[in-house]
Amino acid sequence: MTLAGIDFLATTLGKPLVEKAMKSALPVEHRVTCAYCERPSDEWYYKDVYVNEKSYDYTEIRCLSCHSAVMPDTEYFGTGKIKSLAGISSLGMLVTETKSIGYATKTHFEKLTSLEPLFDEVIPLSGDDCIADALQKVPEDKPFLLVSAVGQSREKFISSLQVSEPGRMFWFCDGGKGAISVRPHELVQPDDLQGIPKKLLTNKGLGWIDLMRAKTTRYISSEREEALLKLVDENPAIAALHKKMPADPHARNYVLKLAGTMLKNAEQKK
Repeated sequence: MTLAGIDFLATTLGKPLVEKAMKSALPVEHRVTCAYCERPSDEWYYKDVYVNEKSYDYTEIRCLSCHSAVMPDTEYFGTGKIKSLAGISSLGMLVTETKSIGYATKTHFEKLTSLEPLFDEVIPLSGDDCIADALQKVPEDKPFLLVSAVGQSREKFISSLQVSEPGRMFWFCDGGKGAISVRPHELVQPDDLQGIPKKLLTNKGLGWIDLMRAKTTRYISSEREEALLKLVDENPAIAALHKKMPADPHARNYVLKLAGTMLKNAEQKK
């Protein structure tokens, strides 16, 4: 059975935080509900204990999985404004059963690489760049978590977490925008873009990626619709990309945005 996203995070990357939280945990004596994931205690991964934590002027009940993501910890996060895993809004992650990669830039990168390491590796990338990198490192046959950004809201971050299953569904989790699901065969990979002239993909609004994103997010003129069809009809490699596109417009726009990022990164390496 696939774990809930927050439980997967807690039992992998968050395991040392859970072990610390256990020291102040209380026994569950009757059915209670977590203030973050809103699950009743009989649906928690750690069903027998909870944390009673003061928040502002009231006390809230937290399951250990959620508490491990929001609890302050100076060993891993130091002192200052950012004190918890869910407190680093721009943080991206690739978490598998055996390895974790954090994606952070500037001061967050410096902090995560200068303190006791929570992640196995920290890479100085963020946003779509971190997802483009992570997609080249996801396991072929094991579940994983893919997070583009933690976001500003701890509750939204926790609710956005969905476990990806290779061969079935990839979930792109974002604490600000929610989670987007894409089937593996619908994703554009760097190899799919090789050999296609850049101007056919992005060209002042007239490349295939430009036209597809415009068509997905808003109305396009009949002239641009004809230009898009011509690109597909006359270029077999672009026709292959066209066939990959998800039916869901949100997933399609996300795939196209990632394709643009991959193209940009490939151009920078030349």
